[in-house]
Amino acid sequence: MDVVVIIRHYAAYVWSVLKDPTHMHSFQSVFIEQPKLLEKLSDLETEIVAAIDETMPLWQRAAVFWKAIYAMVVSYRKQYPNWLFYRYEDLALAPLEGFRSLCQDLNLEFTDNVEQIIKHHAINELPEEQDLNSHVKRFRSDKHVYDWKQFLEQEQILAIRHITEPIASEFYGEGDW
Repeated sequence: MDVVVIIRHYAAYVWSVLKDPTHMHSFQSVFIEQPKLLEKLSDLETEIVAAIDETMPLWQRAAVFWKAIYAMVVSYRKQYPNWLFYRYEDLALAPLEGFRSLCQDLNLEFTDNVEQIIKHHAINELPEEQDLNSHVKRFRSDKHVYDWKQFLEQEQILAIRHITEPIASEFYGEGDW
């Protein structure tokens, strides 16, 4: 099986949760009810247990959740060097090049049909009105990569960065802020 892991920027994930809190998973069901997972994340156990408390601001809880999930991704990247790891932002900013590379890495043909589908869903100018209940969204992917910079407060961004380090630095550098 070929495994592809898409990595999403930590501040973008937090912004996504703030826009739609249903994106936030239950710490109880993800971590506490899976003791083997929590055991693998023993270095983060104190943070995870603290984030169970729903009086903690949602953005903080989301940052801890991102950190825990991507700590596992860092572990998987070391454990499974043949897995493919792509940053969402790289795919969104250059979808044709990114998906062409992904197809090549997966030994899949990058056909004209694939190119047209990518253009249809991620590149063309599209009307902003969409069926908000639909899970299939069409938008200019390059225009929404850094939406979080406009909507999160600077103090939140700095705190999110502080919470998610050093895991975040495994995937993102200074230029990604």
